[in-house]
Amino acid sequence: MLAELIRLHLTAKGYNVKTLNIQDRIAGVMDSNIVNKNKLFNNSYQLGGVQIAISKGLRDKLATDSGTLNDYSGTINNALSESWPTIVELMKKINNNKSEGFLNRFNPEKRNFDKKIQKVLEKGAKNPKELIQDLKTVSEE
Repeated sequence: MLAELIRLHLTAKGYNVKTLNIQDRIAGVMDSNIVNKNKLFNNSYQLGGVQIAISKGLRDKLATDSGTLNDYSGTINNALSESWPTIVELMKKINNNKSEGFLNRFNPEKRNFDKKIQKVLEKGAKNPKELIQDLKTVSEE
């Protein structure tokens, strides 16, 4: 959800963003990776993180053009500071599971939560507001 939100914010600002399907062995899903230790809902749901790979052309432009750097980093900041808190609140409505800890990974409610999040992503929102609306609709079901 977070990766999709950042992607939508960047594309809305005109950046060309591609989502890559990474092979399992390098997908960054290992529990030992510090980025994957991010948690939501009082540590009951493991979230993970987002890796952004930037093309050499854009890296060069970010290094030499402070306006582009401020725009790019500001866009990501807006995704995290403006849209993400709203999305987390909506996901809390979907996550009606109160249990915590390791066994929560096997909880049927968590699998239901994952399915609902996948349903939102499959709708293919075109912008951040549409993603939030799709999540709101699913949270009300």
